[in-house]
Amino acid sequence: MNATSTPSPLGRKPLLIAVALLIFVAGGLALWQFQPWASGEPSDQKPAAAAAKYVCPMHPQVVRDGPDICPICHMDLVPEGSGQTHDEHDGSHGQPHDDHANMIHLTERGRVLAQVSTVAVESRAVGAGVQVAATVEVNESTQRAVAARVAGRIERLHATQTWQPIRKGEPLLELYSRELIAAQQDYLLARESATTDALGFRTANGDGSGNERAARLVAAARTRLLQSGMTDTQIKALEERGAVTQTITMYAPISGVITRRAVVEGAYVNEGTLLLELVDLASVWVKANVFESDLPRIRSGMEMEVSGPAIGGQKLVGRVDFIYPTIDPASRTAQVRGVFSNAEGKLKPGMYLTATLAPDAVRSLAVPVGAVVRTGAMDMVYVEVEKNMFQPRQVTLGPSDGAWYAVTGGNLKAGEKVAAEGGYLIDSEARLSTGANPHSGH
Repeated sequence: MNATSTPSPLGRKPLLIAVALLIFVAGGLALWQFQPWASGEPSDQKPAAAAAKYVCPMHPQVVRDGPDICPICHMDLVPEGSGQTHDEHDGSHGQPHDDHANMIHLTERGRVLAQVSTVAVESRAVGAGVQVAATVEVNESTQRAVAARVAGRIERLHATQTWQPIRKGEPLLELYSRELIAAQQDYLLARESATTDALGFRTANGDGSGNERAARLVAAARTRLLQSGMTDTQIKALEERGAVTQTITMYAPISGVITRRAVVEGAYVNEGTLLLELVDLASVWVKANVFESDLPRIRSGMEMEVSGPAIGGQKLVGRVDFIYPTIDPASRTAQVRGVFSNAEGKLKPGMYLTATLAPDAVRSLAVPVGAVVRTGAMDMVYVEVEKNMFQPRQVTLGPSDGAWYAVTGGNLKAGEKVAAEGGYLIDSEARLSTGANPHSGH
């Protein structure tokens, strides 16, 4: 019987070695296929650049990964770190241009949203009316005092109360005076003596000197009556009557009101005693309190206009006649006085009004009030040098009429367009986008 033979372990060893070699060679070929040099690509390849960020010029906290619109102000976002965006719209086509320094470029959408409008610089007359508080006072030049010219007693007082209106020639009081009675008697005797000489009686020396002496006595007696307070009309009545009167009536020397009554009926007075004070309100003063910074624009002779509810909204015009030489240290104002005709009595002492002083208009280049950006250190306007391209310019301002400023200095020309509205928004964008003062160098 034939037995089945089993292969020897020594016979398998060459086969196992051959299989292992094949596996090693196959793995090496696979590894070689995936090496960088196998594909021809450089081994030091760099990663792709990071995407640019976009920010809002007005609100830097708004950041997006790509172009977008600010959710706060709805302006277009600009690349972060791009600085002034006007470089995208440079009229020099890539060439450097110094005139574009510090300019601010607005997109069309941003200009509409910021409501930026322009107006041409023009030459015009700008008035600088100064409106200040004012009060009505009596015109001191129309005040009159009535005093006793002789000693006596007040027999009757016609002026019985203060602020009583009085007309010129109306009786004020009746005065009894022994001195005045004696003066009347002397005048009548002098007249009688002169009449006797005129009938042909001569003096002892036989010439005509007596007539001249009698005439001088009459004149002296008449002057004494006038100096004692009698009027020409009263002296004429005395001549016609031929007898003295016990009391003399004193009349108002002006029309106006009685501002002070210093005596009562029955009071005794001496020569020079104040009896009454009067003022004529047909002319009054209006005193306006003008700030010291406005004083250089005020001069004597210019018009002063007053208005206010106290006069029913009417406007009355007078003239400045005096500028007081002192400044109130508390309010930093000086009083400017105007004279006003007041025949109708509309202006009453103590009344509060608003005074407008209107200096002559100044003709110069002018810009709207809204176009001026006041920074504290300087005044600026933004000039549109190209479409949507604005450049800051420093200006020196003159007077204003509330709508326009006169421009007295700076690099502005007639016809140039300035941002009439929205200048502060342009200024804010310039500061935020540059991180510096856009006004430097201008």
